[in-house]
Amino acid sequence: MHILKCLAVTVALALALASCKKAKTDAPERTTLDSTLAPPVSRLTIPLSFSLDKVEALINEKIDGTFLRKRVAVNTNDSLYFELTKQQPIILTWKAPDLRYRAHLKVSGQYMKNILGVKIQNQTPIEFELELLFKTELGFEKDWSIRPKTVIDEIVWKSDPVMNLGIATINFRKPVEKALNDHQDSLTLKLDGFMKETIDTRKIIEKIWSDLQQPIRLKKDEPRIWLLAKAETLKARWTRGPERQITAQAELTAQISTLVEGDDLTVSPVPLPEFSFQTDHQDSLVASVLCTLPFDLVNKYSRKKLVGLRIDSAGYSAQIKDVEVYGTEDGLAVKLGLTGDVRGDVYLQGRPVIDRTSKSFKIEDFDFVVDSDDAVLASADWLLHSSIKTMVEKQLTYELQPYADMIPMLITSGIEKGKLAEKLEVYIDSWEIMPIATLITSKDLQMIIQVRGMAEIRLQEIRKDSTQQKAISQ
Repeated sequence: MHILKCLAVTVALALALASCKKAKTDAPERTTLDSTLAPPVSRLTIPLSFSLDKVEALINEKIDGTFLRKRVAVNTNDSLYFELTKQQPIILTWKAPDLRYRAHLKVSGQYMKNILGVKIQNQTPIEFELELLFKTELGFEKDWSIRPKTVIDEIVWKSDPVMNLGIATINFRKPVEKALNDHQDSLTLKLDGFMKETIDTRKIIEKIWSDLQQPIRLKKDEPRIWLLAKAETLKARWTRGPERQITAQAELTAQISTLVEGDDLTVSPVPLPEFSFQTDHQDSLVASVLCTLPFDLVNKYSRKKLVGLRIDSAGYSAQIKDVEVYGTEDGLAVKLGLTGDVRGDVYLQGRPVIDRTSKSFKIEDFDFVVDSDDAVLASADWLLHSSIKTMVEKQLTYELQPYADMIPMLITSGIEKGKLAEKLEVYIDSWEIMPIATLITSKDLQMIIQVRGMAEIRLQEIRKDSTQQKAISQ
């Protein structure tokens, strides 16, 4: 621990310049403040990316061969029987919020015509080709399940569908188009049903909402620290994304704080709210984390590491018999109880800050608090204003970027608890660390650190659900 090294350095400096007298030091006054910081609401926007190629493949598996047979009345006397057969793979394109299908089909038809009571029809079905273009507008139901609404957008004939019955020439175009438009539910409802089976958005959103509210281990060694998000709201919308990707955004707001060992880790996730539409697009992550370090815990582990430590320097020797970190009106104070050639208490104090430029936590104005009859011991204050002060400040500097870099891992860990995908990847653009506030109370050190950045979560593999229906989960 850097702060422990710093304490050892400062003690060694005092020893090197001290006589064998007992140090007389006035303790910095303790703060009596008892308050709690209220962090701003954090916002996590999770871009969901569904592979259009995989959706396309699943749709083509479900729609194959002859998939529609219809007999329709053309007028009072005539009727038409036709079949639609897929000739080529269906092609999907995405332009939020619309999903478009292009289906190359073969039309096989038999026309029955009644002329003066005589029924005439072609014995061999006549065949023509057309392209059927569908447009599906994607939305969400209140329970977050996908809500597709498909309509026929256009019918493109590859050749004029004309049939000669001998005594009459029949053009299939109008009756076929009318039949398709009048009975398009036979097609569109199937497509909508297949889409609901393929993309289970409710399962995805429900898992993300629940799993991200579970405590996530931030620090494995002692003292153990967890990150906890208490979810508040959830919104979503479909978005335009990279080519061959169906993309959406889910925006979650939450209160994020840290928990330390001894805190209650029991969590009751807030129930998933009804769907709400996200109206704007901002940075994908604005996390304002309230970090609380109780002095009881800090002192417990400081004593575990330092008490009993023997320091030798320039022929002098001392041993640390006690350590205490506490809050003052101006910052933090460190009390070292010494025995040996230097006996008594030595105090250090400084002001904790978060440097936005260097993205680090450090102690500014760190210095000895010396009040002694021994002029030699008092000169340690003078030495700290030279190169030694620079070294001490360096030892008390903590780089925050590695902790920010852990956020993608934490997001992945939280979502993968739900086993939504065989493989999940988080793509990171950039992070920015911003200090918001620091508060020192009689009980603890509180900091609010805000992290802003851009991220994307993508599914790499397709899973099958328990009913063996293929589904894409994000």
